Amino acid sequence: MADKTIKVSKRSSPTKSLLTLDDQLISDAKDHAQQMKSDDGKRDQMFDEIDQMYLMTWSGKSGKNWSKSDIKVSPDARNAALGATRLLVATDPIFNVVNSSSKQE
Repeated sequence: MADKTIKVSKRSSPTKSLLTLDDQLISDAKDHAQQMKSDDGKRDQMFDEIDQMYLMTWSGKSGKNWSKSDIKVSPDARNAALGATRLLVATDPIFNVVNSSSKQE
């Protein structure tokens, strides 16, 4: 299977040159992409949960049983993130560089 090649025409080139791609190389790239997607699944799920907390979206039950209920989402996570942002923006960094050379001017 590694000796098979697929010819793909490159339309952007005026000479219409052909590129040859190895089946094994394409298969390895697909496997690597699938592995990366499975490795980062938990991280992506955590990011989605953080987005839901910050945007205060309701991710609970819905339907006609809950249509007349008043849904209240706590703004604590959003307020904490905004407060941390304000603190980080308001402070100026203080750099202290020690001169380690023997010649001090």
